[in-house]
Amino acid sequence: MIGPRIRAGHRAALVIALAIGSIAASPSVQAWSASPRPMTDADVAQWRDIQDAQLTPNGAWLAYMLAPDDYSPQREAVVVVRSTSSEVERRFPAGDPKLGAGKLALSRDGRWLAFVRVPEETNSGEAEEKAVGGKGARKNASSSSGNEAEKNATSSKSAASVAKTSVVLVDVERGAATPIANVRSFQFGRSGEWLALQGYGADRASGFPLLLKRLDSSAQMPLGDVCEFSLDHAGERLAWVTCSVDGMTNALQLMHLPTGKTKVLDSRAGASYRKLSWSKDGRSLAAFRELKKEAATEIVQRDLLAFIDTGRGTMQKTEFSPEGWSGFPSRHEFDPDGALTWREEGRGLFFQVRALPQARDESPAKVPDQLRLWHWRARLTPWQNAFAGIAQPNPRTLSYVSFDDRRYVQLGTEYFIAEPHARGRHVLGYDIGGEEGSVHEAIYGRSIRDYFLVDLASGQRTPVASKVESIPSFGFDPVLSPDGRSVLYFHEGHYFIYDVASSRTRNVTQGLAPFYDDRRERNLPFGMDYFVTKVNGWSRDGRYVIVNDHWDVWALPRRIDADEPVMLTDDGRAAEIQYNYLQLEDDENPQRSFDGYMHRYQSSTSIEIDLDR
Repeated sequence: MIGPRIRAGHRAALVIALAIGSIAASPSVQAWSASPRPMTDADVAQWRDIQDAQLTPNGAWLAYMLAPDDYSPQREAVVVVRSTSSEVERRFPAGDPKLGAGKLALSRDGRWLAFVRVPEETNSGEAEEKAVGGKGARKNASSSSGNEAEKNATSSKSAASVAKTSVVLVDVERGAATPIANVRSFQFGRSGEWLALQGYGADRASGFPLLLKRLDSSAQMPLGDVCEFSLDHAGERLAWVTCSVDGMTNALQLMHLPTGKTKVLDSRAGASYRKLSWSKDGRSLAAFRELKKEAATEIVQRDLLAFIDTGRGTMQKTEFSPEGWSGFPSRHEFDPDGALTWREEGRGLFFQVRALPQARDESPAKVPDQLRLWHWRARLTPWQNAFAGIAQPNPRTLSYVSFDDRRYVQLGTEYFIAEPHARGRHVLGYDIGGEEGSVHEAIYGRSIRDYFLVDLASGQRTPVASKVESIPSFGFDPVLSPDGRSVLYFHEGHYFIYDVASSRTRNVTQGLAPFYDDRRERNLPFGMDYFVTKVNGWSRDGRYVIVNDHWDVWALPRRIDADEPVMLTDDGRAAEIQYNYLQLEDDENPQRSFDGYMHRYQSSTSIEIDLDR
């Protein structure tokens, strides 16, 4: 992802200040009372949290939700759209966030905002069962699929008995709001031209209605009996699954939105399709196909389907089945809940496998009434795992297939966790230390890991760093650069860069002020308990990784024998200002870069950095 260029010596307007805690619901800042009074329950009930803040690509508008505390009697959330260059601010009621209200998304071009509105009078018991889409995050707005429709659909009640949500579509510049009733989920196309709206159906077994709305005109395309859908990243293709009550017309279909032409990619009586996943360039699509025996409830066959655009107007289909696939582990299957992740070039796919249900011990853990002690080297029983909170071995393992040779490559195991990566020859993984490592993490709340690079062609592992401490939710976990050329990790108070090509390591914070929050009372050694440095981006030229030390923003060198750390802000630590990088540029349209609205960067050193991601 290309970010805006950071120019030292350039002072730009500050868009978003760091907000800690909650803010009052009042639109204006109230003057301090000359005579302080005790805080009341009514005061606390007015507190609001800023959630899901999103900035338009040109930096001109900021959208966010003001949400009440979970226990506040005042349940109304408000979606706010405000200008970053004037006093213009618009507010829209959304309803109770606990019931799905307010989940918002900006279109890719920043012209439109959509959010979920919950009816004022909603039965809470029914609302918890209904499906409300939108998926909240910017990422989901552009690339997530509509499979929440199937996962969250009400199975015990008809759709008519469930309180129906609506979606409010807002013209960001003009402020005009258009409510669209009876919408259970939505998704923007990547280009911002289309909005997909999934409604409520009378019968879950026959899917739900889907409406494709063109935002720059009144054009609409309705589709019926849709179980799942997904727009590609360019917003030009729609993949969707039709499902009928008897299953005879179930199919995976494709539509080219500019022309309206459709084609059936796969169709089989009784089949169901799930986990629709597009490659970044929109030329490749993956999905699972599941088959059941007649009148059976259990899946008897699950295959992996991949469709790749040949460039001649056709999609070439490739099927993968566990049976007979060389290297595929015995008594295992494709994990239907695991993500399907494409390589950037669309010629390789990551997926998860898991043990067959009959091979797994599904018996409930039994915890005795009396206290039992165990030795840390002892083999743990199921009840001890449940009682002590010790993690079980990883139930799913990462695997990979290249469409050039169709060879299955296992990248992970039950005690080795690997993560997908879009570019480069490797993925990054870590060994959790077997059962002993699980015990250590359960007792101390942190784990000691050894990290490796895993070759995608052979599965061979190359050591990167050993005995790296990891703290869930607080610690900094090693990360592989977007281009696959560097690994950044934190160890004993310093950050290190591992160069993949040379297998050499460099301490890139040697001699600098601590790169962790050293002013918090409860900080443990090396700042591993709170707010460890976040990665802000990687330079496209391979020279820098952009991070912050909780106060200032730095460009840390990636090359082993060249460059020195560069501070991009001067007064963060001294003035106790916390700076952070904010993504503004559109990776599909670099000309949309906006230089004026980003966090303030200033430095006496001249440096220009073109960020990769």
